[in-house]
Amino acid sequence: TASSFRKYAIEHLLKEVKVDILKGNLGEIKFILGYDTKNKGIDSFEDENGAEKYCIELAEKLGAVVVMTGKTDIITDGKRMAKVSNGDAKLKKICGAGSSVAAIMATYSGLTEDYFLSATVGCAVMGVASEMAEERMKEREGIRTFKTYVHDAVSMMETKELMNRLNLVEVELD
Repeated sequence: TASSFRKYAIEHLLKEVKVDILKGNLGEIKFILGYDTKNKGIDSFEDENGAEKYCIELAEKLGAVVVMTGKTDIITDGKRMAKVSNGDAKLKKICGAGSSVAAIMATYSGLTEDYFLSATVGCAVMGVASEMAEERMKEREGIRTFKTYVHDAVSMMETKELMNRLNLVEVELD
């Protein structure tokens, strides 16, 4: 479980700062909502089945876009929802992968005030880039090489390639 300091810090931050996009794994999202979690540090051991309800609850509570990164990324503003199922399992082994996807979301947020769109595109770009990186891997290349290939794919990705590989589902919300 998270420390009492982490709990205080996140509660204080969310009271003082208007957040437009909040990204976390399911354990972090549930922690912010006050539920018991199965997190150890930044790693989540939560069953992601039914995760949508927690994402919607937090989006409505904060009036923000909530992004749950996981096997399938869930993006919602409480009114709309998208699920991005791109991504290679090696992403979990890369130090800084979460920060990288957050940076991509922030970059696209500079182009639009539709933060749901910028967050969805950020997840899609990172997921597709990791799949492209895996395709480049050769025998005896490790996780550091994979990380380099992911960054290369992000920097060189073309819209057509993203759209051809994108595995996105829009979910109707009541």
